[in-house]
Amino acid sequence: LDSPDSVSAARFFLRLDDAPTCCIYCCRHGRVLVGNHHKWSHFLAWDPVTGDQHRIDFPPAVDGREKFLWKGALVCAAGDQGHLHGACHSSFRVVLLACSLEGIFAYVYSSVTGELGSLISTTMWPMEARVEVDCVSTLVGNSVCCLLSLGTRCAILEFDLDSQNLDLIEVPLDAFGIDASLRNDCQLWVTRAGGCGLGLLVLSGFSARLWKRKADCHGVAGWALTNTIELDNFFRCDQGWT
Repeated sequence: LDSPDSVSAARFFLRLDDAPTCCIYCCRHGRVLVGNHHKWSHFLAWDPVTGDQHRIDFPPAVDGREKFLWKGALVCAAGDQGHLHGACHSSFRVVLLACSLEGIFAYVYSSVTGELGSLISTTMWPMEARVEVDCVSTLVGNSVCCLLSLGTRCAILEFDLDSQNLDLIEVPLDAFGIDASLRNDCQLWVTRAGGCGLGLLVLSGFSARLWKRKADCHGVAGWALTNTIELDNFFRCDQGWT
């Protein structure tokens, strides 16, 4: 395209001195969250369109030894109705999830103040718990959710940005039909279901099942299987193929 509609490829190139040890933690609402998982020093919130960069230092207590960082999730701070995320340069927040043998901790960075808030929430956790580092966080409503492994079980860690609380949600016991530690045979993704509802997509073999968390008539939340898709129907070879 001709100027001014064309954008140079160099605009989307982020040069980092420590690039080999950096990884992308989140890409949401027009910004990219980059962190160095070896130095345990800071995040970088980058706007590829404007080139704007915000450095977000880790909390001093998160040293990579007794306390280490799990996840970083970036969300637009604008919540007014009709707001189009990523179409402007509004303020944003970054949720940092860290853990130790004592529990799980949450911190929130605000681009308005340019500061990282103090410890705002903690919850005790089973000793065998570990985060799924290859699973990105999912924004469901105004909550940041990520997958947590509990030995042979799985759970969803939810951080509510409104109430500033952490919650641990067990996945349905019959979601897998197999040992949850067998990651090569069963894959899980936290998803949005029915708009702002919490969902869980389970892929086992050639079967994909979508679960949705909903409340019953007494207000008690639970899981319901809403859809099952047999994927082999889409990949079936014609007769005569070998």
